[in-house]
Amino acid sequence: MVAGDPCFDRILVSAPFRRRYRTALGAGDRRLVFVSSTWSENSALGARFELLRELLAELPRDSYSVATALHPNISHRHGTGQIKHWYADCLRAGLIVVPEIDGWRAGVIAADIVIGDSGSVTGYCAAIGVPTLLAEFPNVPGGTAISELGRTARQLPPSGPYLPFIESTIAEHAKKHFDGVTELVTSEPERALSLLRDLFYDILGIPQPPVEVAVSVVPAPIIPPMPAAFADTVVARIDRDTHTIHLARYPSEVSRGPEVNLPEKAIRFLCCSADYPIRALRQQSAVLAAAASDLEDPQGWMRETLRHNPFCMAVLTGDEDHGTLLLRTGEYLELCGAPPPILAVAAYAWLLGDPSRALTHPIHTTIGSSRYDIRPV
Repeated sequence: MVAGDPCFDRILVSAPFRRRYRTALGAGDRRLVFVSSTWSENSALGARFELLRELLAELPRDSYSVATALHPNISHRHGTGQIKHWYADCLRAGLIVVPEIDGWRAGVIAADIVIGDSGSVTGYCAAIGVPTLLAEFPNVPGGTAISELGRTARQLPPSGPYLPFIESTIAEHAKKHFDGVTELVTSEPERALSLLRDLFYDILGIPQPPVEVAVSVVPAPIIPPMPAAFADTVVARIDRDTHTIHLARYPSEVSRGPEVNLPEKAIRFLCCSADYPIRALRQQSAVLAAAASDLEDPQGWMRETLRHNPFCMAVLTGDEDHGTLLLRTGEYLELCGAPPPILAVAAYAWLLGDPSRALTHPIHTTIGSSRYDIRPV
């Protein structure tokens, strides 16, 4: 009996609601890189254990988010606690781990690009037209959807930098590139549950219910909130003629991956939230920031923070789109126009590159797809 693929059918009926899943995964306007791994030493993460860490280190976090779906056999073998231990720094850096039983379908639909292996999740991504790269691909039986995937998908380079390859794969992807994979997934698209019900009731010898078979849209996964604490390597490019600053932020704790390439005439420094759990990063930070609403005495906290952190050159407290920046020189600046962490890094970068240390006009700030006009109050 050829009865199609009910799992693929659910993905098809859910695909129009892609925005729902991207919202649930916190992708926003960022490109979502979805890493799928089956188990064993021949899987994506079995062969390239550092891949998630390398991607998080290289991809600017305001432009890209990274999510992963791990095969249930991984947690069954090692335990969820061990997985959280392996990737604790990645989770602090913003890695999204989708629920392994029900959440992976949302990742398939939400992804802008998938990096995977010979697992069925990678195959489903390609089958619905998602640009797909293979981190690892062992031999599989010929004449199958997965063998066709191995024949047609590009291989991820063995080491970084990955960003140029990811961007070119997305830009050059043709809509029908994986049609061969799609055709081999099922010859009965969107009919699987009806065909199965026909078979089951025929075997039972009883009449079918007089209602249509329901094919439910995949529920949006419930993802734990992303940690508010951050530790970022900030790269800033400044155009003083147009009063513009371009910012990119990279999670500092996972910097064991490829080094952040520094554009010409750019500056780089470390910015941390005061509650980031890694003390060494806080102590090395040029800028420390805290929510004013969390502090009993914001100005007292700023003075004490500078006194106890000799490498810190500026501290900021603020809420919503307003903040107060205290420089090591003792100068206070009242700023508005962006969330406090962005106020902190934009103002510090501007002053760091300005011999006159003047901030008298709005700074046109770009970070990812967001635009802000940061101005003194």
